[in-house]
Amino acid sequence: MLLLALKLIVATVAAAVPVALPGCPDACGNITVPYPFGIGHGCFRAGFNLTCDETQHPPRLSVGHNVQVLNISLSDGTLRIHQSRAPSASSSESAMTPSPLQFDGSWSAGLMDASPLAVSTRYNVFVATGCNLLASLTVNYNSSTREGIVSICAAMCQDDVSLDSSTSCSGVGCCQMAISQGSLSYGVQLKTLDQAGYSAYGTAFIVDGDWFSRNGDQFLASDATAAIAPTVLEWFLDVDLDSDLVFSDPAAITGWRCISMNSHAGLILPKDSSGRSDQSARCYCLDGFQGNPYIINGCQALAGPIAQPGCPETCGDVGVPYPFGIGEGCFHEGFNLTCDGTQHPPKLFIGDGVEVLDISLPDGTVRIQSSGLQSPFAEFNGSWFAPSSSTGTFKVSAARNSFVAFGCNMVAQLVPRRTLGLLNYASICAAVCPETVGPLTISSCSGVACCRTSIAPFAGDLPSYDIQVMRLMERAADSYLPYGTAAFIVDQDWFIRNEGEMGPGLLTLDA
Repeated sequence: MLLLALKLIVATVAAAVPVALPGCPDACGNITVPYPFGIGHGCFRAGFNLTCDETQHPPRLSVGHNVQVLNISLSDGTLRIHQSRAPSASSSESAMTPSPLQFDGSWSAGLMDASPLAVSTRYNVFVATGCNLLASLTVNYNSSTREGIVSICAAMCQDDVSLDSSTSCSGVGCCQMAISQGSLSYGVQLKTLDQAGYSAYGTAFIVDGDWFSRNGDQFLASDATAAIAPTVLEWFLDVDLDSDLVFSDPAAITGWRCISMNSHAGLILPKDSSGRSDQSARCYCLDGFQGNPYIINGCQALAGPIAQPGCPETCGDVGVPYPFGIGEGCFHEGFNLTCDGTQHPPKLFIGDGVEVLDISLPDGTVRIQSSGLQSPFAEFNGSWFAPSSSTGTFKVSAARNSFVAFGCNMVAQLVPRRTLGLLNYASICAAVCPETVGPLTISSCSGVACCRTSIAPFAGDLPSYDIQVMRLMERAADSYLPYGTAAFIVDQDWFIRNEGEMGPGLLTLDA
């Protein structure tokens, strides 16, 4: 699944919906405070109490021991806090005889062990900056087996490339990677990557990936001791302790729903990355509804997509809003779709038979079914193209897709079409494997057998890319591992939800 960007301008209007319990503050300054969070006695669930300091201008919202809260999202189940950047490390200053970099440190979210909040592995990324650098994030690391690595990324440089230029932290002077295991603190290791002959130096930290994609350049250029950035925390309900909010309902789409009508609950099975039990749950409003599913009548209806008069509004389960359309007179130029009613359910197509999974006017995106590139070999080259359109309407959304590669001890590169080898990378990521040879379990694409990174936007979204996968020279001795490789562009939100199911099919033994 992949997201395409559209040349659309769409305005949306939403009615106000209740977010807090009756009589309780629903905001601190300009930050909304939705239940189960709350300010003051009787306004929050146990463990979700916040403090609003109205003596500051603007008022300051905090959690725990004065940790500043920036935002709370019910739909994502997240709370964003402010964190400082970690200190930097470097190897020899001599360009003639650079010594290897070897740094062992730590990173902490500044939370108490008893907090119901945990560092989010879905929304944060591990970031490292520098040249010729391999950075690792660890939990209970075992150096002899390499077990305990929860994220790893590589950053390379070249003489004619400035680290001040925008690369979206995609492997040139800066790298970022997903985190496979939530924890309140981590070990951080920085060492030289023998991929190029340049002296290693760098810094590493954990940051909200969405924020970093928009503000990374400015943040990295700021003073290290003063720079602060958001980190995302996640929270869940306990099915036993919060049985008045979430309960079994055979009529609900998941078999569970929350206290609001038109809601459902998702159980976290098995243990989530933060180590919580299988009794954790999160509440959502049903599709077509918005609001707070944790309060009575909190989920309220939204308006659906609108087609031209007399034109089909759906194809199977997919809505078809104008300027898209099916049939003559139903679409704007370049937005024509085809519905195959002979299939069950009917399927929607665009361009040269590319299946459409979803259309979002507010986001200006189309989700399509897309295949990746696979090879039984350690190295390969290939290309990827967006669906054809008479007006060139569709391009890959750099902001909403990720570049993903599966394999062992390899470096994968994504570059604009027909520029391979000119170092204008759109993405670079690296993946390593443990010493043991055998089937691998991939629960999160964080640098162990799988890597995922952002796509540099350059002058804007692009319709096509070249893909190159190479051996990781720093681990050349491990090239005997009998795994193939795969690389592709994918909708990052979809991949986060499904990455554990993709790994076994993309990374298998040849035997």
